[in-house]
Amino acid sequence: MSTADVWNVDDIESPTMVPDISGIGLNSFTQSGPGDDNKPLLTSVSMSRTSIDTSSSSQSVTVTLTVNEVLSGINLTWPLPEIRFFSSTNAQNVGSCSASRTGATTTLTCVVVFPLGTAPGNQMMSIMMTDNALNRSEYYSYVADTSDVSNPIAEGWRQRVIYADIYDATVVGPWKVINERAT
Repeated sequence: MSTADVWNVDDIESPTMVPDISGIGLNSFTQSGPGDDNKPLLTSVSMSRTSIDTSSSSQSVTVTLTVNEVLSGINLTWPLPEIRFFSSTNAQNVGSCSASRTGATTTLTCVVVFPLGTAPGNQMMSIMMTDNALNRSEYYSYVADTSDVSNPIAEGWRQRVIYADIYDATVVGPWKVINERAT
């Protein structure tokens, strides 16, 4: 028998066998005091420009976000607020953000660099942030017409949170950058 005919068996298990673990103890608890269960709310978005051309050099876009978080404030340590742009090829460009806070309002200024030769067309934005109680909000550009996958038409913002609470948030500001680089 050659070594090509030999099989090694690894990780044998029986998925139908359920061990008795009833005596281990509790697996949850109840937090009964006051707490923060409000997710961060994106109230405005602005961009230094909404059109770039990366055919001869990299380009940067400054995105300014205004976020309201009344109880615990936006978490600026970990996980940091995150802004990403996705091209039609799913390439990602991630922004680096700085923040200032006045009361319940946090202003995030994020610089996103699009490298030389970034895919042409729409660069769709997504934003993720948590508050200091770790309530998480995600906002993302949504596409109404997916018939042209290479150049989707963005229609605005959607919000995604842990419990799939999704609503239209088109009033907060621009949601894409167009790369005018020729194909």
